[in-house]
Amino acid sequence: MPAAKGSKRTRTAAAEASSPPTRSTSAAGPPAPPSSNLAPARPMSAVAARRAAREAAAAATQAPAPARVEPNPSSSVAAAKDQDVDMRQRSPSPTSTPLQGSSSDEEEAEIVVPRKKAKVAASRYFASGGEEAGSSSSSSSSSLPKARTTTNRAPSEEQEDYTRLEEAGDVSADSFIDPSCVSSLVPSPGENVVECQARIGGQDKLGTLFFLQADETILLRGVCGITPVWGAVSVLNATLRAAAAGDTTSPLDLADLHEDALHPLFVPNSHAVPPIRALRSATRPPPLRTADGRTLATPSGCAAIVLVSDLDTQVEGLERILAAGGIGHGLGFSTRKGKMPASEVSGRTWSLLVTPEPSYACLREDEQWQAALHSQLPPSPFASTTSGTDWRGDAYEAVAYLDTDLGQAEFTAPGFVSLTVLRRPVLGPSFTHLHESFESHFLGSTSPASDPTDYLTACEALLATYRLEVEFAGGDDSASAIGPGRRHKSRVAGPDQSGPSKCRERVPLVVNTSGWIKGLGADILSRLKDLARPTHVFTFADPATETSSFAVQDFPPPFPPAVPYRQIPLPAAFASPLESKWTPADLRTLALASYFYSKGCFVGGQVPRWETTRPLIAQPVRTCSWGSSPSALKASAVYMAGTGDIRYEHCLHALNGSIVAIVADSQPARTDLSRPFPYAPRAPLPSPASSRALGLAIVHSFAPAAESMYLLTPTAPTSSDASALALVKGALDTPVALMCDFTARADESEAGLAGVDWDAVPYLSVETGEAVGRRRVRRNLMRKGQA
Repeated sequence: MPAAKGSKRTRTAAAEASSPPTRSTSAAGPPAPPSSNLAPARPMSAVAARRAAREAAAAATQAPAPARVEPNPSSSVAAAKDQDVDMRQRSPSPTSTPLQGSSSDEEEAEIVVPRKKAKVAASRYFASGGEEAGSSSSSSSSSLPKARTTTNRAPSEEQEDYTRLEEAGDVSADSFIDPSCVSSLVPSPGENVVECQARIGGQDKLGTLFFLQADETILLRGVCGITPVWGAVSVLNATLRAAAAGDTTSPLDLADLHEDALHPLFVPNSHAVPPIRALRSATRPPPLRTADGRTLATPSGCAAIVLVSDLDTQVEGLERILAAGGIGHGLGFSTRKGKMPASEVSGRTWSLLVTPEPSYACLREDEQWQAALHSQLPPSPFASTTSGTDWRGDAYEAVAYLDTDLGQAEFTAPGFVSLTVLRRPVLGPSFTHLHESFESHFLGSTSPASDPTDYLTACEALLATYRLEVEFAGGDDSASAIGPGRRHKSRVAGPDQSGPSKCRERVPLVVNTSGWIKGLGADILSRLKDLARPTHVFTFADPATETSSFAVQDFPPPFPPAVPYRQIPLPAAFASPLESKWTPADLRTLALASYFYSKGCFVGGQVPRWETTRPLIAQPVRTCSWGSSPSALKASAVYMAGTGDIRYEHCLHALNGSIVAIVADSQPARTDLSRPFPYAPRAPLPSPASSRALGLAIVHSFAPAAESMYLLTPTAPTSSDASALALVKGALDTPVALMCDFTARADESEAGLAGVDWDAVPYLSVETGEAVGRRRVRRNLMRKGQA
């Protein structure tokens, strides 16, 4: 039967299977051509395929002596029939040709066509050592799979167990291995790695000291706290320095470390792993005295000493929440028992990467990016537009960050444009450092295409706030310096007195754009440049855009910019295999889950924490009234943004179970007193000049008789006489992961949600379908509107 037209991999395998072998594989006679009615077999995993390819290559190098074939046609036909029957009984893969070797035990070797993903791995992301970025896929893929052990130590029992699992095919075939994702430090317990007791901010901690030489790196996974004890280290383009020691001859006391010296570090496998690199030091570190009275001598050649301690934040619980909603990528904060080799140096919440592991990729610093940053840093006031998130924290006391990306916000949940003032480095992905913004405005969508006018108005209001209240407030030592603004006196962020002297005369501004540079997006970007008046513009070009004849940089702007700026073109970021795992929608769901399960957005040097031990349906709600009933939270108005014209009699149904923003408005609009609920169709949104967003909430339920609604929110807003609170509903849908009970057992999840049958569960529907033949039931969990 002719084979059906399939993929390129299947057609290539069929071509190899039909080609005659180069040597005889049996003493009985030449092999017969493969049968056309082979039984289908399960495809091999990528690990087993690579192992079979290596065995085939090893067998080819050791050419056996050619076997003599008797010129008896009957015996040849019989041998061919026997081989055909044997192939039908055990055909290993439809994409491989089984060959029998001449060894005594007759091991089977397979010639396997590489998977298509091997071509993706052969990108400049995995180029390392002497391999160039544009090397062929064969050379890149050949060095990719087994670049595992980089130290001279014998493999541990856990690593041997992991190797056996890998050879057995238990490791996911979709996993990739980055050979460079490994620490350059070779840990030697008692010498360059020492466990000790320390006291940070008055709290005793059990940590691990790393004695690093110059340019030596360590790569950590999980959640931990980094405390520089001596010298300086660089991580995510930020320099973390230890407090200056007075006398280098007396021991350095680890029982008196300042609380601000600890920096939280979050390293999931959803994002690249940042290396922690030791910077050179001109002085020799002194001995150390631990909190329990021990004295530790520093090894020779030590340039920096870093204390790594456990950090309990419960952020690893987000993985269960996402899995309940159908997002099973995993965050990899904790090690899966039996699936990964246990690290020799680890804590309860973190571990040291000493061998490359699946699904972990190393963050690479682009030399052109570094050169552009160092060459373009001026001594004058600095304002730039860029899509990056890191800046040189050793130049200014504070940095203002204007985020105009509605879909992939850095410090807020999706749907906001925000202005955030940073005084400390942020070490981790965006969902791990949700800051309380200096000022923000809610638009309720993930793209400015829905309402460009309101989008530009909100950005213009934030730029005006920056120039009036932030730009020249860096040198103010008063308690209101760089707080929540002159209109909103609720937060305080005083200047940082630790570390070397920094520029405090002005606060520079970094503007993060959405990256939409075509059509309407190009017009919006041009208008943003006119409003921000940047001194430098960093553009990150996509290779596909560079070769296009309609590239944006090929066309000059229709009008000259209001203020001349310097434009620096830079190459795009390295292509990471992680990009194929997490879609933008998945990252938005992750950001919303992190927000609603957090214990409030943190400010200053606070450590973020989450409440992931119970689902949202089991957490307490806050009462919000709109009538005369007493409540600490009162809604004076309700708005619908980007949802069209919703009639008044349908507003409660539209709000129930949706995500809304809590907005403080100092100039609230008058509502129709003849209607009990404060909603007016087609009413304009609160003006950005007189309002600011406080956070998000999920409308849990309504009590119309009591004129109250119940909200799920991590923020704690209260009504005041100075400003009224309003609720704004946008186009953000409530993710399914936030509606599920991730603590339920399997039988409970099959029956329903929180003791309610699936047919009676609001907002959600479960579709069940049965396939023809063998009974296969598939249940798709989705919102009611998607059913």
